Parts: sequence; structure tokens; C-alpha cells
Amino acid sequence: ALGEATGHHHTFADTQELVQVYELEDQLFANVLGDVQITHQEHAPITIPTGIWEVRIQREYDPVEIRRVLD
Repeated sequence: ALGEATGHHHTFADTQELVQVYELEDQLFANVLGDVQITHQEHAPITIPTGIWEVRIQREYDPVEIRRVLD
């Protein structure tokens, strides 16, 4: 997922054959077929275990609207 403001993004590290990303009814999911790492420019890698995961886009509250967080 690419950050709109800074270009920072989360990336599955060198294991793309182990991850299937798909959209279902406006929701994003990742089918992880083996333990993989996600990298980001601002924090240490995170290990994601095997499983089907919902990918959520963080939102923030503003008195006018609820909007997606811009990275």
C-alpha cells in the first residue's frame, strides 16, 4: 500500500509468491501461504504468519468527515 503524502509504503519482503492479495466487496485481503515479513521505511519489519488476513486502511476523525490516514 503506497502512502499518498510521503510515498512511504508497506511491502511484503522478497516473498511475493507466498502472498495472494485480493479484493472482495470493497474489502482487501491477503492470503499468506507461509510466514512473511512486511517492511516499512519508518519501523522494523513485522512477521505475518500463515493465514487469511483482512487489510485495513487506518482512518482518522475530523469534525467534517472520517478520512483515510495519509502516510
